[in-house]
Amino acid sequence: MQVSAGSASGDSTVGFSNVGFWGFPVVAGWEYKGSFWVEGSLDGNVTVCLTSNDNTEYAEASVEVSSNNAWYVQTLKLKMRRRSRQA
Repeated sequence: MQVSAGSASGDSTVGFSNVGFWGFPVVAGWEYKGSFWVEGSLDGNVTVCLTSNDNTEYAEASVEVSSNNAWYVQTLKLKMRRRSRQA
């Protein structure tokens, strides 16, 4: 999947969802590891948020990104704040 921020700046939100995915168990206190690839001129903070279909927020992580035109992987950890059978 490719997500392009285009001309997003400041407090802009860029995101995607997977409505075909039925979710997975979320347990408060559990930590999930994630990663994404970055390419292009991007300098700043990227916030990744795990939410349910009804926009309930379960975890959020912010990472500082400083990239050039080369592809590189950015890793993060999401610590669940609440419990759900499927998020």
